[in-house]
Order: sequence, then structure tokens, then C-alpha cells
Amino acid sequence: MQPISMIGKTFTSSDWAERAFCKICGSNLFSQLNHGNNPIEQVGLSGDGPYFSLTHQIFTEEKPDHVCFANLTHDISGKKVFAQALADKP
Repeated sequence: MQPISMIGKTFTSSDWAERAFCKICGSNLFSQLNHGNNPIEQVGLSGDGPYFSLTHQIFTEEKPDHVCFANLTHDISGKKVFAQALADKP
């Protein structure tokens, strides 16, 4: 049995990032800064367990007040995300 690739379409969603979607159900799988190589996986996509650890949050200044994770994370503002995207351009 061949492994199934879930990635259906990847497209540039803004001047600074691209997104990938599942070819079966259309769910957003991950985002990635243009010219980057570190995909930002959607929370819950991998489930939980020893291989999943929430270590970073982006656009934290935009999250609703009721969203609060128990573990400490590296929080990155939208301003820093955009600065990173601009710095990574070739």
C-alpha cells in the first residue's frame, strides 16, 4: 500500500505566506512564510502525545481573551512575523 499524500494545493495566501490544504477534505494543513522552510502546523492536526508539543504561537496580540494554553510558549506578534518574512526574502 502506498502512503497517501494529504497535501492537495499549496498557494500564496498573502505577500508573506503560503498555505497548504488537504486534497481530500480541504482542511488547512499548514502555513509557511514565503522563502521559509519551517511550516506552521495547525493546532490539533497531529493530535497529542509524545511527538506533539505546542512551543510557539504567532499573532498572539490577535487571539481572543478566552484562548490560553497551559504550557509556556514562545509568543510571536504579527509585527515580528512580518519582519521575519521580509528578512527572509531573497
